[in-house]
Amino acid sequence: MEPVARTLAVPGAPSLACMEWDDGENLPVMALLTDSGCPANAMADMAASFGGEYRIVAPLPDADDEELDEARLTALLRACGADALVIAQGAHGRTALHVAARSPNLVRALVLVETPLHAARGLNPHVGQPVLLIRGSCSRALTHADAVALSELLGRCRLAEIENSGEWPQAMPPEAFDAALRWFLAGSTDGDLFGPPAG
Repeated sequence: MEPVARTLAVPGAPSLACMEWDDGENLPVMALLTDSGCPANAMADMAASFGGEYRIVAPLPDADDEELDEARLTALLRACGADALVIAQGAHGRTALHVAARSPNLVRALVLVETPLHAARGLNPHVGQPVLLIRGSCSRALTHADAVALSELLGRCRLAEIENSGEWPQAMPPEAFDAALRWFLAGSTDGDLFGPPAG
């Protein structure tokens, strides 16, 4: 599946360039938030695994501002439609958590990949959506202890550790990451992951 480059107008901010796979109007949205360090195959692998099931949108890193800010992420999600599954790598996890807390109608569920513990501190109100936290078992960026603490802090959170993987568990091996994501998408502990939106 080949991606299509798009530019979204963002009121009061610079336009937002993104890549999109499967522009299906009736498909749920999966927003992928990564940075320039993302292995080239990671997004293509996600599109191959989940294309046809999701409309996959990935904002491209801004040369001047590596981290996507809350206003631009909110605008992206509004442009794509509410109730998105947001997958956020590293520092983007903080932005995704804040948008989920402030605009719960835009975010159905969150997947945080190697997101640091400090990302969730100070969240008010707390995130009500189901969250999956994924870390690589060999990661030096997010320790096991910090991942457990973050998952406890977030409440409705599941933790998955990808064996023999480091800071980019979605790339090595992609099958393990896909399996963890599908496990999460199968439902939350109370069975209502895709029930009524939070908030």
